[in-house]
Amino acid sequence: MRLSRTPGPAPVWVEIASATLLVILLTASPGRATEQAAPAVAQSANATAAPPANRAPSPDAAPAAAMTREQLLQTIENSRQGPKVRSIPADELGFQEGGEVAGFAGEVLNTWSGYVDGRYYRVEAGYAFKDPRVGVVIVVNGSAAGRASFYATPGLTGPAYIASAKDGVLTVKTRSGQFLQDHQNDSDDANRFLDAVVPGGAVYHFDLRKEQLY
Repeated sequence: MRLSRTPGPAPVWVEIASATLLVILLTASPGRATEQAAPAVAQSANATAAPPANRAPSPDAAPAAAMTREQLLQTIENSRQGPKVRSIPADELGFQEGGEVAGFAGEVLNTWSGYVDGRYYRVEAGYAFKDPRVGVVIVVNGSAAGRASFYATPGLTGPAYIASAKDGVLTVKTRSGQFLQDHQNDSDDANRFLDAVVPGGAVYHFDLRKEQLY
């Protein structure tokens, strides 16, 4: 190893060792040079260590925060409006002839639809083929059970129909005449379906709020 000194206003020492060349510049005022270099080093370190959250966003970045806020405001507005309820057409309210209930082996004579205390009801009345003497009231919509509920008339007077509706109470009457009866237990197919004669004329009431037939 060889050390040499180069002439000049400020001494510069050059160290040559193996394949590594290390140049050390020494000035007349090393303390001043250190003070000047310190701020630049500090600024470089701060720029490198700054977290991504403190950096200025790119002009092309998507406004994710703004979109999230808009969605939140929309959610709050929807909660204030409450659940959306399907509007029932006016021609579906009131009385209608006939009707249909899935899985009901019988005949529906008429139907009443309307609102009671803000709840939509659809009620049908008729009889089951197995016994026309028993009237049946069916709450299709509005039942507290969440499904179609069946109620049989107390007496064996014939098929039921809804005669009137007032203040959440339906007046149910029974119809007289001959109605088809299904004798399912009869082994003779020719005698399985026979007309049953019923007296009719009974009057009952069905309370929609209590779901009681009396």
